[in-house]
Amino acid sequence: MNEIMIGLLIGTVAQLSEMIIGLGYGAISSSALLAFGFSPIIVTASVHTAEAVTLGATTLRYYRAKLLEKGLIRRLVIPGIIGTIIGFLVVLFIPTNILKPYICLYLVYLGVSFVVRKTNAPSDSVEPRSNQLASIALVGGFFDTVGGGGWGPIVTGNLLRLGYQAKRAIVASVCSKWIISFQSALLFSIVTISQSINIIIGLTISGVALSYFAPRLSGLIKNHGLLIKFVGLFVIIVNLYTLNKLLHFN
Repeated sequence: MNEIMIGLLIGTVAQLSEMIIGLGYGAISSSALLAFGFSPIIVTASVHTAEAVTLGATTLRYYRAKLLEKGLIRRLVIPGIIGTIIGFLVVLFIPTNILKPYICLYLVYLGVSFVVRKTNAPSDSVEPRSNQLASIALVGGFFDTVGGGGWGPIVTGNLLRLGYQAKRAIVASVCSKWIISFQSALLFSIVTISQSINIIIGLTISGVALSYFAPRLSGLIKNHGLLIKFVGLFVIIVNLYTLNKLLHFN
């Protein structure tokens, strides 16, 4: 299958998941690309470069809809960038054959976390300590870069766990992730842009096209637990399939 078509197909499913339930873009995209045989550095570079564009378009829609919460976004961005830089160094210097099985295992863990996820009742008055949000964003940025996904489950998931309303959590997570993805794309472009351009094009086209519907879809489904479980099952199955291929190959 043409790489652009692969990107279009994967990007459509992943972007819909991100807009509706606030997580899953990285996990779905990375799981599928790894299953197609792409190396970890190409996978994470493609996903983050595409996100730099698609999440920018989504953030613009949120801005026009007056949904941005600058204070909360600011508290997530700086530690998220630090985590991303650390993750980039790990992906850059650890060989693919060593790193890929561990990324698959990590994504299986993410899938399991989707399936068993629970959240607190939403509240407008939740204001966690700054160091609490910083640690969540730092860990989210690191694992999102190393594994190609994880910002949504870690950051959006913890905001929901802390009691943030779904729309508030999704908008803050998506908008802060856009800034972090832009910085990550600049780092990865140094070493991989020529190898991942077709995948990036496919992911980007589908993401930008669907971003028009972002303000309407974010938080639209109040009880989205079942959808999160379906995403989790997909991520688990795809990565177990990839692990099986790797073990069989070795």
